[in-house]
Amino acid sequence: MSRRNLPHEWDYRSANVENAAKAFMSRAQLSNHAIARARMSLIAGVDLALMKAANLVPPGKLTITKSGARVQDDRGRSVDKTCAAHALPCSIKLNGIMSYEVPALTNHLKLQEFLYEPYRYTNVVPAPVNDADFLAEGYQRADGLVANFVEFCSKAIYAATATGKINRSTLKSDFVALIQNSQDSLKTALSKAPPPPPPVFDLQKRYTAEDAYNENVRGALRAQLAALKDAGASLFSPILIEQVEDDFHKVHAEEFGQSK
Repeated sequence: MSRRNLPHEWDYRSANVENAAKAFMSRAQLSNHAIARARMSLIAGVDLALMKAANLVPPGKLTITKSGARVQDDRGRSVDKTCAAHALPCSIKLNGIMSYEVPALTNHLKLQEFLYEPYRYTNVVPAPVNDADFLAEGYQRADGLVANFVEFCSKAIYAATATGKINRSTLKSDFVALIQNSQDSLKTALSKAPPPPPPVFDLQKRYTAEDAYNENVRGALRAQLAALKDAGASLFSPILIEQVEDDFHKVHAEEFGQSK
């Protein structure tokens, strides 16, 4: 089934907002990208909790690790200098298996497709935004968006009761920590980004294309940081959680012939 909670209303696909044209960066576009990451993280965490409650995760001790992207719903265009940037910083593996490919999902394609939707969601953005994401994600670092997301998923997966209801209080605490850690990761990325050029008083020296590109990278990080600061804990949405719960149980019932 089609998810009701993928936040495309402010994305380039909307006829009302042209935010990916000719590598133009807008504050609305960058805010949308940061908020989409937060929403997709919450959705993915709820999915994992519901999977565990439905006995779909591998039995025994669980090891939750990161993985690079395997699925993608769009692509950028070189002519526009755009990239399709995933909202989520990484995919998640459960005991070394992609979360949406665990053995319990074999021959249950509808539920499998439902569960990989958050991981394939992208925003088409100017190339500097994708480079800014790369800095913030810090795939091999312990202080990047990737590590934050893995830590959140490692906690969120235990947020559902045996009846398939999410413990909102526990999940909110973990999610608010994720938002704060994400802000810290964006600050760290800013410190690692190429510094601005020194002031130029010689009119013969020009502000180069590389200088402009690097400023766009820094601007993308600053705008996403500002969006998370402004939204804060309000990004935790009980309505969104309720939608994910309802949709998951509907698809699960269709696939397994039972309902919670």
